[in-house]
Amino acid sequence: MPIRPQYPRAVVVELSARLPDRAVVVTDSGTSLDWWTRHLRLRNGMRSLLSGHLGLPGAAVPYAVAARLAAP
Repeated sequence: MPIRPQYPRAVVVELSARLPDRAVVVTDSGTSLDWWTRHLRLRNGMRSLLSGHLGLPGAAVPYAVAARLAAP
């Protein structure tokens, strides 16, 4: 199925192309995790942090804080 601009997951596809090298990207659980795992393309040098399918709402906030402290 092609990605159409009116779909929210199109934002994730567009984000993939615009992320800088060595970016650290975090996500929460739920629908955003589904979009992430299917449509986000990480390049070499990028890192990702996600809660997995554990259903941990709010996990992205402490992940983002830790990523910022670890790699300013």
